[in-house]
Amino acid sequence: MTELHHMIREIREYKGISREALADNIGIAVSTLERIENGRTDPKYSTLKKILLCLEAHTSVTINESKSSTIASSDPHHKWVIS
Repeated sequence: MTELHHMIREIREYKGISREALADNIGIAVSTLERIENGRTDPKYSTLKKILLCLEAHTSVTINESKSSTIASSDPHHKWVIS
């Protein structure tokens, strides 16, 4: 399973969006997004929601009994799993 910060970076890179473009689009500093993607800080819920909306990922994160979470891509062939 992959951690949240890895998933954010993986989805962003998969979509071909630069850090600068994502940070600008959601209204945070590039350095803040870099810290989030490197796991040095956790995003606020409101920031996480903006990131997921911008990346066109589902904004609902569901936790199943095994404590895993999934963020599903709008593309049915891709799913990102967060533990």
